[in-house]
Amino acid sequence: MAETKELVNCLTEEKIFVKYIPDYKNGIEDKKHPLYGGLSTNASIGIPAPLLTKRIGVIFTKEELEFLGEELNEDLKPNSKFWKEFRRDEGGMLVDGFPIYLKKEGAILNKNNAMDFIKIRILQDSDIIANDVDEIKQKEGCRFVLISEKNMYKKEIMNISTRQKAVKLFGKYEDDEEVLKYVLRTFNKSVDTKAKIDFLQKEVWKLSDDNPQAFIVTVEDEHIKTKIKINDFLNFKLITKSNSLFYDMEGKKLALDGETNDLLGCARYLDSGVGSEFRLGLEAKVNALKK
Repeated sequence: MAETKELVNCLTEEKIFVKYIPDYKNGIEDKKHPLYGGLSTNASIGIPAPLLTKRIGVIFTKEELEFLGEELNEDLKPNSKFWKEFRRDEGGMLVDGFPIYLKKEGAILNKNNAMDFIKIRILQDSDIIANDVDEIKQKEGCRFVLISEKNMYKKEIMNISTRQKAVKLFGKYEDDEEVLKYVLRTFNKSVDTKAKIDFLQKEVWKLSDDNPQAFIVTVEDEHIKTKIKINDFLNFKLITKSNSLFYDMEGKKLALDGETNDLLGCARYLDSGVGSEFRLGLEAKVNALKK
């Protein structure tokens, strides 16, 4: 009597989260917008089984295919119909298989489920799927990232969207020399007035990568352009500064009534209807002095 081969169980108790990597190239920042993050709310991206590249036998071991085939009651040989797209059952109904459709809200797959186990392995082999957060930087064109349950709440992983937003904002200002210098000064970095744009870009990029949240807060400041002008007004001695407080040349506080004349208060005043005429006059003087 022939011995029955004991199959090795490859399933484990572990969830894998499939997270979408936002792409902000379309300029949409409103999270409620259907195209936020570069993918329509109703759209999906299909990941096929790698039949053309004949990688089934590379992605899975022979033992894994035998066990999974037993679990699913399917023939999982690399050339079987199981791996084909849009497969239907005997009744003509589509069965759960390939392509693997992923939407913006992502997915949760469980390694203790045979079909989910197969999907995880196929996704891990895809060119547009990062296997962890670190791989996002190394692998261009990633649309999704796989995150294990044990890593789901690590700080670095929770900050994926923050880093993506920082990259987008860097791209927005990378050719704006004044903003780059302002960012460096805000981070208490000395700035040579003759520094070349490529040096400024390199230094600001490092700051945005090291502390993306602080970088975002800095460049998203609604008064950033006015704060840059305030530095010009100081350099041309058109206003004064004492103990981090700002005054006009007659000693009058540059702030709205009831507000402190610090950098934010000064910027709010100059951007307001009350201080706009004074700001325009200073800008005209700066432009004349620069000629």
